[in-house]
Amino acid sequence: MRFSDFFRKWRRPIAAHDLAGEVGRNERIARFIGHRSLLYSDSERAKPAAYMPRSGMTSVFRVDGLRTEDVRHLGSRVLKKPPPIAHATCRGSAIYDCDLRFDPDNMPERHANIVGWPERKDHQKLLCIRLAACAEVCRYGPQAS
Repeated sequence: MRFSDFFRKWRRPIAAHDLAGEVGRNERIARFIGHRSLLYSDSERAKPAAYMPRSGMTSVFRVDGLRTEDVRHLGSRVLKKPPPIAHATCRGSAIYDCDLRFDPDNMPERHANIVGWPERKDHQKLLCIRLAACAEVCRYGPQAS
């Protein structure tokens, strides 16, 4: 357990009614990953493709104040097919520093979309490289029944 994780578990999670508000620069954001092809096999890093937008948006979840097990449980509730095999977390500042923004709709709970992507795919890829470079990946082992 990292030192910061010790104190994070004592932090009160964000209340559900606060999750539709603006995403903070220091807030932890998770991108659930459902395919091995979106992870580098030799390290704990996400490939840039994990952040590529679909229909101009990238779906993420606000996980500040949640323990790793709680983030995993959230992912298994919201991502069914395929079930998540990992999540990549970064701070809201990583998104804002790419001149992107959030659309926090809280549907399902804790959900937001990264929006404001450039039209050109090559520009999108450059931003995804930046996001993947700062993300920390948590791979899931087999789930106990």
